Amino acid sequence: STEFRLLSRQGPGLLNRSALLKMIKTSFIVTCFNSQNHISRCLDSVLAQSDQDFEILLADDGSTDNSQEVLRSYQNNLRIKIFSFKENRGPAKTRNWLAQKSLGSLLFFLDIDTKMETDCLSLASRRLLSDQNLGGLQTALLKEDGSSETAGHFISPIGFPYEVSSSREESLIFG
Repeated sequence: STEFRLLSRQGPGLLNRSALLKMIKTSFIVTCFNSQNHISRCLDSVLAQSDQDFEILLADDGSTDNSQEVLRSYQNNLRIKIFSFKENRGPAKTRNWLAQKSLGSLLFFLDIDTKMETDCLSLASRRLLSDQNLGGLQTALLKEDGSSETAGHFISPIGFPYEVSSSREESLIFG
């Protein structure tokens, strides 16, 4: 059996947990491994989305750096569920596990080193929900040099984990 620890707890906030659960349309699935320098940038960009009907499920996948300490600063946010694994399981296995715990009707798989533009979720979910023939969307990445990349970062009503590797920080937009 897998050993994990739930780090986040209900804390003070404007919404109670049951009210929040009724609003959740999208579940962000995020994993981190030794990502202490990227966590705040990523989570803050998700929390700043113009659409606020989402939850964030984040798993620390056996980090040995200060990732857990950074994550503790988010543990009282009602939108974020943080899990911690003692040993690294790899991103695909961990994303599958998180997807099973999600409450949203849409799954958004997001890399921890990615910053989202504030309207990304709104545009992507509106497009996905407007066409019943779409089973998923793939967003575009804008790199610091202005070029774009279309690998990774899926949003889907059924969800499908993926594997993307990149050593550069990127900004996520709907594309």
